[in-house]
Amino acid sequence: MKIQLGGKAGTEQYPPEQLLDFVIAAGRAVSTLSMSAITFIRGLRAGQACFAWTWLDAAAVKTERIILGTGVTCPILRYHPAIIAQAAATLGRLAPGRVFLGVGTGEALNEYAATGVWPPYNTRRAQMIEAIQLMRELWKGDAVTHRGEHYQTRRPRLYTRSDSPVPLYISALAPNSARTAGRYGDGLITVGGEALDHYRAMLENFAAGAREAGKNPDALPRIIRAGRGFHRR
Repeated sequence: MKIQLGGKAGTEQYPPEQLLDFVIAAGRAVSTLSMSAITFIRGLRAGQACFAWTWLDAAAVKTERIILGTGVTCPILRYHPAIIAQAAATLGRLAPGRVFLGVGTGEALNEYAATGVWPPYNTRRAQMIEAIQLMRELWKGDAVTHRGEHYQTRRPRLYTRSDSPVPLYISALAPNSARTAGRYGDGLITVGGEALDHYRAMLENFAAGAREAGKNPDALPRIIRAGRGFHRR
C-alpha cells in the first residue's frame, strides 16, 4: 500500500494569484503533493470563487512535479460533458502525466445557484454516468455522435489531447455511491469525518464495483480528504 499526502488548493479561500504562489512554493518543496481545486459558484458575500479550470491551467505551466485535478467538478448541469472533456484534455497536455479529473453529481449550492435546476439524485447519477461515457469517447480523438438520454453531440472532435486519457476519479460520500465510483471511475474521492465503519463500507463497495467492471481495485487510487487537505491511498 502506498500513501501519498496532498493538499487542497482553496479557490474559495484565496485570490487566484495568491493561491498560485502557494502552489508554486509547494511544488518546489515536495514532489508528491496533489492539489485539488474546487470548481464552483458561491452564493456568499465574502470569500473567493475563481474559475478553477483557468487557475489549473496556470498552475500546470508554473509547476513541474505537482499533481493537479478538480476535487470535484460537476459535468452534468453547469457544464456540458463535452466542454469538461475538452478542458481536461487541454490540462493533460499542459501537465502530462500529472493530472486527474474529479467528478461528482454536484451540489445545489453550485448547480442550482447557477442554473435554477436541481434534479433528484438518481437523475443526476444517470447524467454523470452518461457524461463519463461521453467524455471517454471524446478523449479517443474520434468524431463522436452521441444520442443519449441526457446529452446529444453531432460529430465533435477533440483535436488537442494528452497522449493518454486523463484518470477520472468519482466523488462518493456514501457506500452506495462508492460502488458507482468503482464501476465507472479510475479512482475514488471522499471526505473524512465519519466513523471508521463508514469508510470500511465505502472501500468495500468501491472494490466490489471495480471488480464488477473487470478492474483490480488495489490498483485504483482512493483519495480521502481530511479537513482542508487530503491523503491519497
